Parts: sequence; C-alpha cells; structure tokens
Amino acid sequence: MILFPISALKSLAIAIAMSVFRLDLENNLLRFIMYLLHSCSTSFINATGGLKQWLRYGPSYSHGLGTKTAKLLRWGASPRYANKIGNNYLRQFNQWFRNLKLPGSNWRVNDSGHFHVKK
Repeated sequence: MILFPISALKSLAIAIAMSVFRLDLENNLLRFIMYLLHSCSTSFINATGGLKQWLRYGPSYSHGLGTKTAKLLRWGASPRYANKIGNNYLRQFNQWFRNLKLPGSNWRVNDSGHFHVKK
C-alpha cells in the first residue's frame, strides 16, 4: 500500500475540484453563447424575413426573351412575400432592391430584379 502525504491529497482534491468547476463554467458559457446566437439569429430572421426574401437562384421566366430560363439570380421579394420582412425600413429597401435593374440592354439584364445566367 502506497501512502500519500495529506498535503498531496489536498492538492489533488483541489485540482480535481477546480477542473470540474472549470468544465462546468465552460459548459455554462458555451450554453450562454449558443443561447445568444440563437436569439440573435431569430431576431435577425424576423427583422429581415430570411435570405430567401433577398436573393434566390433557380429557374424562372424571362420577359425579355418571352420564355422560361433555366438558371437565374433574382433579388427582392414580391409585395406579397415582402410582408414577411418584419422591419418596415428593410421592407421598403427590399422593394426598391426588387425594382433595381442592372445596366445593359441584352436579355440577361432586361428584367428588373433578375440576372439570367442560362437560357
């Protein structure tokens, strides 16, 4: 049987207690940070309406070509979906953004709020 001095056992007990306390503190801090991120992201999504209200990519219709197009980038939300944007100033900016037309005169940029990538 190995005997340890009392001071060594006390030091070991203190070290174990401190590491457990540190782990508990780190876990609580991590939980708190996750809570803050979740609440901030929820508030951000409620205020902005989410990314889909601002940018979308996929098939649509080209008024310039008069036909469907396979791939395009669209920005801004229709007035119906703009109501999902909680902040009034962001909603107004989104509608202005929707009507923004890229410079040029070819079929790729003829429609406001659209950039056609592929026919």
